[in-house]
Formats: sequence, structure tokens, C-alpha cells
Amino acid sequence: MNTIKNKNNHKKIIIVLVAVLACLGLFGVLVKTGVILKTSENPTGTAGPTPEQQKQSAEAAADAKQQLIEGQKPGTNTSTDNTSQVTTVDLSAKQEATSSVTVFTTLQGYSSGTCDLKVTNGGKETSLTANVIYQEEFSSCAGFSVPIAPLGKGTWSIKLTVTFEGKTQSKTISFEVI
Repeated sequence: MNTIKNKNNHKKIIIVLVAVLACLGLFGVLVKTGVILKTSENPTGTAGPTPEQQKQSAEAAADAKQQLIEGQKPGTNTSTDNTSQVTTVDLSAKQEATSSVTVFTTLQGYSSGTCDLKVTNGGKETSLTANVIYQEEFSSCAGFSVPIAPLGKGTWSIKLTVTFEGKTQSKTISFEVI
């Protein structure tokens, strides 16, 4: 009779050990995948900002844009003269295989406006227009992709003119299309 009890006890111990090991393994997998052990600062368990941080960031960006529109340096509370606002236009291009050239723009001091792109090669010309896209660190034009076929290969003259509050600023670069 005792041997039967001992065998049943051994079976129970083995079953408990297997269950404990299975639970530990499952716990390890859940920790490794990030399903559990989320911090209270970031209850979603992701590396990104919390919804409150996203809201604060959006409000700060909206304030900075409004200050830029009003001619203030972002982060200040005193108004300044719009004529002293520094604006810059940077322009670059990259050939995408053999079909098109992508024109990249970086605009400082622009919260809105229009971008007019004029590209010439010899006697051939093409023009494109896009809106200024505001971003807190820098703005840009909505994007330009210029097909190569109509203008052909050679040295292109790429001129960008940005218009904002009735004022214009231009930048021209040369770009070799092969």
C-alpha cells in the first residue's frame, strides 16, 4: 500500500514540477516579447511617446507655427518685425534610375506659401508648383519628381522660387543628368 502512495506522490511531484517549469517558460517568453512588465510611465509597452506626450508635442508645434506666422522666433512671447525674420532656401536633386529626378527642398522661416520649380535643359523647359509643408524644425515643398524624358540628359538648371506673404526668394542649382 505504501508503495502505491509513494508512486502517487512521485507522480504528483513530477506533475507539479512540469507545471512550474511550463509557467516559468511562458513567463520568460512573455517578458522577452514585451507582453508583460510594462512600466507605469509607458503603459502601452511601446518605445514611442505616450498619448499625453504626443498631445503636448502637438500643442508645442502648433504654438511654434503660430509664432512663426506672427513673425516671432518660436519659444518667445514678444513680437518682432517680420522684415527681420531670417528665411533660407536649400535645394538639392537626385537622379532616380533613368526615369526621373527628385528635387529636395529645405526651407527655414516659412510656415506656408508656394514653391515654383522651373527646370531647363538647353531650349527645353518644364515648370511645377507645390505648397510649402510646415514642420517645426524646417519646412519643405510638397515634393517634386521631374521626368527625364521631356528635358533629356545633360546639365539641368533647377530654379526654386518660394513665395510667402508676398515676398519671394529663389535658389538655382545645376544638376548633371546622365
